[in-house]
Formats: sequence, structure tokens, C-alpha cells
Amino acid sequence: MSVTPEQLRHQVSRVCPPLPLTLVRANDIPVAEASEEIPKNVRAQIENLAKQGRPIAKIVRAVQTLHKCEKAKAERFVNAVLNPGAIENTSVEPEVESNDEPVTEPEVHFGMGTLRQFEIAGRRVWLDRNGIDDDTGEQHKLTNAQLAEFTKIDKEQAVREYSILAEESEKGAKEIENPYPVDAWEQTPYFKFAQICHGLGKDQNYIPLEYFINGLMTVVGAICGNRIVPEFNQKMEARFITLLLSEKGGIGKGTVLEWAKEPFINTNLVYTNMASPIYKKIGCYVGDFGSARGMLEKLMQYPRMLQEYGELSTAVEKFTIAGSGQAFRDQILNLADSQIPNWSTIKGMKVSSDAPKEVHNSIIAGTTDDRFQEMMMQSSWETMIQRMNIIPTKESRTVWKLVVPDFTPIQELLLPRITLLEQYRLVWSLSPEAEEIAKQWHENLQSSSDASGEDVGRIQVYLFRLLSHMALWTAPLPSIDSETDKSRFTANGVYIPEGVTPDKIWRYEIPADTARKAIRIAEYQIVARRENMPIRGTTIFGQVENLIKKWTFKQKSMRWVELKRRSHIDRFGHKACHDSLMNLQAQGILVVKADPEEPSDQRNWYVVWAGSAGKYQKWAEGRGGARPGAGRKPKIAA
Repeated sequence: MSVTPEQLRHQVSRVCPPLPLTLVRANDIPVAEASEEIPKNVRAQIENLAKQGRPIAKIVRAVQTLHKCEKAKAERFVNAVLNPGAIENTSVEPEVESNDEPVTEPEVHFGMGTLRQFEIAGRRVWLDRNGIDDDTGEQHKLTNAQLAEFTKIDKEQAVREYSILAEESEKGAKEIENPYPVDAWEQTPYFKFAQICHGLGKDQNYIPLEYFINGLMTVVGAICGNRIVPEFNQKMEARFITLLLSEKGGIGKGTVLEWAKEPFINTNLVYTNMASPIYKKIGCYVGDFGSARGMLEKLMQYPRMLQEYGELSTAVEKFTIAGSGQAFRDQILNLADSQIPNWSTIKGMKVSSDAPKEVHNSIIAGTTDDRFQEMMMQSSWETMIQRMNIIPTKESRTVWKLVVPDFTPIQELLLPRITLLEQYRLVWSLSPEAEEIAKQWHENLQSSSDASGEDVGRIQVYLFRLLSHMALWTAPLPSIDSETDKSRFTANGVYIPEGVTPDKIWRYEIPADTARKAIRIAEYQIVARRENMPIRGTTIFGQVENLIKKWTFKQKSMRWVELKRRSHIDRFGHKACHDSLMNLQAQGILVVKADPEEPSDQRNWYVVWAGSAGKYQKWAEGRGGARPGAGRKPKIAA
């Protein structure tokens, strides 16, 4: 049968006392726009709640929660269904109710705690754990037996919520997959070098392919990166600060550093001591340093340098030394972007009149996750991450012997193009399509919510340096003009210079496909930086708290034992870990959820991100959504 507006208003006011929006009038709620159609499920929900006598305010909140819409839109929907014009055209079959019978509640409730039905003074009422009548607002005194019912419900609810949290945390705690796009280098000698070094069959080792690719790329950049530049900025050289990162030592980082130089042995392109290098515009000195003075003195003699550290801490730990250490760090940061040395930073240093006006510095180093975190905690690493090419791996397997490969095939691929750069500067540009692809990628990156961190800093510079290396191996060779002395080339195409020759320009336009490959590697680098971002802290407790916050914010919820394992905070001891966790919970930054059945068993604790004041939205237990068990919990009849 049809229900008139007056009948419906009477039902509402009879079952529920008046609230701010208990009457349905056009003046109370905005009228729905004529063009706005009300979904059938929304209309059915509103009619169902109205038949139950729910106040309008509660109906609006229910629509807003269920259908994830703004309050104004929910109000328009409710008004359109319940105002006189809408009701007259809507056929509703209400249940016949008497004043003595309680209204049967649906399975889903909104925004309230658990209710339970009791018989009081001859009538059945819904009460919360404080004895408040859900319909009238009247407070009743609960007996011990009734309070025990609520305690039982709370326990069951806690178990259900813990089970849901555990399931969601286990799903979200999976290791982030970030495979290195090895195939992006398939058309280059770097890929071939990685395959040869990785070995085949019984000679295969477990050293990651990306280690070999980036090791050789860094060495090549040190040798001739100063001769490969983009046309729009010919001071942006193809040099890197590369860090090979692993979870444990002994997996082959030192081997990569050694083998990456092997193709250049006896070629006069890498050296540790040479009075007068044959090549004047390419080639590099290889060494390690503990101070800015030692580095700059060697740069005066050899303007192209590859700093090589089997353990990164050899250099980074010097940064903490007041004065000289800070100068060392600043020189490394400055020379990562610039070629102009600041000789005057070293007090009492004598600068000769023929000191080079430009120097070119590259770095390759290795370390473990734990050592990296420890050394960076103790030093000022501002903006260093932005300048790093971080190559992490979770590989931990080793072989009982390493078979040294034959580097001759790689040498034959590398030397003809590299030595050509003694007389040529490779200047590349982007094709219009490649330009648009790279520009759109960078714009999308900048518009993302996390685009202001160290992980994306200078990422476009990293991209351009990748493109320089791709250009070196994919650009067609320049034509040899009549002025070139062809006798200076060996049978294998290696150029042997005689004195200093004037520069020639080797031009190349990078296609869209190459730009896409470089972007894939740049996106890998963003994740690698983000996953290995050092944390700050001047004390052990500060370091542990920051590591806990870092991992909990990243995972949102995580089993405590898993968090300790993946963040490596176990090394600080049980007390430091436990006390730091409790401190963060007391600050409201984290929530620790224990198993209700065994609350003291820390193996079953889950840590949930709750946010920090002013920056992140505070975590709140979700009662809505589509997940199983969501929504206001059902009333339970006695």
C-alpha cells in the first residue's frame, strides 16, 4: 500500500524522538537537482531506514557512509525520496508496528558502538554498554550479568577485528617487487658484459646482472662521460655516483668493481699512476681518498677520476670530521653536478697556474644495508641520495668458486666507440616524440603526492645521464672525413691519438623507444632510493624509533616480528626495540594490536600507523567499507 507523507512523518516521530533533522521538509534539506538520478539501491536504503523509524540525520549519515558521497549529496537524495512529491509517487509497503513491539534492526548499523537488547520494565529496549537507550536516550542501570554480556561481545569483537587486521597485514607485508629492467640495455655492451660475467651452466654465479651493468656504466662514465652531453645542457656529463647495496657482505660487490675495469687494462684508459696519459680528453685515474686535500691534489694531476671504495664507509665516515670531513663531503656533492673545482676550500693548498679549469669525478662503492644505515645516520647526507645511483639486491647466494670470464669480446665492443670520443664530442637531442614522453613523465611525477622527497630529487638529471649512455651505443657512427688520419685507427677500430686534436661534433637524435627504456630505469631508481632511504637519529633510541616509523608508515600495518626483521632493528637489542615501540604508541603515532587470546605474546603483535600531528591523517578503526565484518556491528538479542 502507499504511505502518505503524513503517515511516514508520524512513524518517524513515534519511534524516534525528534533530532535536528527529524521532520522532512523542503526547507530542511536541499532539493535534488532535476538531472540527478537517484540510484535504485540508494532509494531502497533510504525507504528501508525510514520504515524503521530512523531519524533523518541518521539516514543521511547512512547514505553518506554506504555510498561514499558528500553530505550535501546525501541530503539531496534523502529529501528527494522522503519529501511529499517523491513519496506520493513511491509505493512502499511498511510493516505494521505497534507501540509495544521494538523495531527490528537491520544487520548493518552506522557510526555507533555495539548494542544489545534487554527486557526492562516489561518492554524490550536496545542499550549500549553505558545503559543508554538507543531509541529514547534514557539511561538505565545495568546489572553485573548485563555488563558481562557486553564484555563477552567486546572480546568476540576484538578477536574478529584482530583476525581481519592480521589478514590484511599479511597481504600488505609482502616484499616490494622492484626488478631492475635489465632488458633496457639489450642493445648495448653493458648487457653483453653482464651476461659474460654472470656465466653459464656450471660456471654461472649469483652476482646480479644489474651489478655488472651499472658497474661497467660507471667506469665508462668516468673514462669518457665528459664527452657525452645533451644539446640543451652541454655541462651535464654522463657520470655517476653508484652504490652497490646488499643485505649481507660477500656476494660479489668487490668482484664487480674489479671486473668492470678489466676490459680497459693495458689500454691507457684506466690507470693508477701514469706520468703522461696517451689520451688527453678521455681516460681516468682510479683511486680512493680519505680527505678533500688528497682528492683535489690528485685531480690537479689527473682531471678525470674514478673513486673506488670496496666499502663506502671508508669515505662517508670521514664526513663526520669537523672541517676537513665536511669539506670532503662538499667537494663530492659539488663535483657530482659541476666540473668547476673549488681549490680554495683547502687551507694552505698551493694551486699551480696550469691546474685544470675543469675536473670530472665519478664514484663506485659497495656496502651492506646495515652499514649504509649506520654510516648515514652519523653523517650529514643532505641531498647525497639525490645524486646517487643506488642498486640494491636481496640476493644472498654464493658459489664456491668464481670463474673469471674472457673480456676480449667486450673489449672489442667497447673500445672503438669510446676511443672515438678523444676527437669527437657526442651531442644528443630528443626527438619530438621522445621529448613529449619524457616531459609528460616528469610532469606526472611532480604532481604525485610524494614528489617532494629525496627519492625523486634530480631524477631528471639521472634520466639524462642514462640517455647519454644509451646514445653512445645506439647512435650511428660519424662519417670519417678526409682530414682524419685513418692511420691512427687499429684494425679493430680503436683510435690512437697523436697529441691534442681539435674537437669534432658527433650528433644523434634519441628516439621515443630509447626514452621509454631510460624512464623505466629512472622509475626503478626512485623505488630503490625510497626503499633504502637512511633515517636520522643521534641516539640509539632515536634511530630505532625513526626506523619503526619509516617501516610502519610504508606498510600501514605490519607484524612486529616482521618489522624488526626487515628494518634490522634487532641489532639494537630487545629493550631499545620494545621501549621505542611503546614510546611511539604513547605519542599516538602508532597503535599496537595484540592477540586478545594471548596479549603478552609479542610474536602476534601488529603495529598500525596512526599518523603524526599536522602531517598525516590519524589512523582510526574502520567501521565501513566493503571488507567482511565492516559496518556498525549488529545488535544481539538476549
